[in-house]
Amino acid sequence: MAKARCQKVATPNLFDYNREIRRHEAQLKQGRSLDHLLAAINVEGPGQGTMEIEGTQSNVVQRVAEVRMRFNPHGQTSPVTIVLHDIRYSGGAFRPVNEEVARVNTLTFQRKPGPPKMEVSVASVKPKDAPDSPWQSFKGNLKGMAVNLLIPPLDVDARGHQAMLDFGSALAAQAATFTFPHADNLTPILLPGP
Repeated sequence: MAKARCQKVATPNLFDYNREIRRHEAQLKQGRSLDHLLAAINVEGPGQGTMEIEGTQSNVVQRVAEVRMRFNPHGQTSPVTIVLHDIRYSGGAFRPVNEEVARVNTLTFQRKPGPPKMEVSVASVKPKDAPDSPWQSFKGNLKGMAVNLLIPPLDVDARGHQAMLDFGSALAAQAATFTFPHADNLTPILLPGP
């Protein structure tokens, strides 16, 4: 099991869905929506995490079957959030709606047949614009418990999914370095300097 510490970071990783919008443009203009899209993964503030890697070894060949990243060890608050939204056509433009923020406890990537998926377990889920109050925290925690029972795994890009399994293999093999492939559907953001 690998352990890592997160330093104070506030870097949003926004996902670009222009290809999906173009592919479903006719349906969107007819009133349908693209639902529960992963809009961003954010890491804010200090935290600790663990990675759990499961797999098999035959002779000298290791095969990673699952990589699980935990962001809330020992009951600590996870610094990782994801933003989910739907995309609808409204007022002559494609717009994100129903934005929600989920505080992530674990992300799990498994090697199995079918489209690549990422399983998510969350501590809380609340509307993006919800105030930070005890009542909203209570509601968010309650919704988080319900979501963990009902949320289906999220579709993820095949290259990103494979990169996480390869990263797990590199950690299991105690490789000195690992380079993630370039992510094609991230939107670059320039953050203000100090």
